[in-house]
Amino acid sequence: GVNSYLTPPFAAGKAPHVDEHDVLVLQQAGEKKWSLLAEDMHTPLEEVVLKPGDVLYLPQGIPHRACSVSASPSLHLAVSISRGGLTGAGLLGACLALAPVERGRRISRESAQRAERGGEG
Repeated sequence: GVNSYLTPPFAAGKAPHVDEHDVLVLQQAGEKKWSLLAEDMHTPLEEVVLKPGDVLYLPQGIPHRACSVSASPSLHLAVSISRGGLTGAGLLGACLALAPVERGRRISRESAQRAERGGEG
């Protein structure tokens, strides 16, 4: 989905938070400072100021906050990207399901997902 956020001059949009999906931020008007935060949700690890035309990619699970930093309102669009069947594991699993069995061996979808997670679980 796509949401629009209009933030008054020198104000915060939302409290620090974590999204459960990837987000593409498309800055439309004004300037907004994005702070990528540590797990404590307070300590900035990185900060960037977006100006009209700038784009920021926020992977799911990254704590962040945004504040307008100019004397005019700030407007951005947030494009939500859910990680469904188009994950690496999902695509690999689909390819494996369509691939012919070679020498009687096949990798299961669960094995592919485990490999994507780095061998966890």
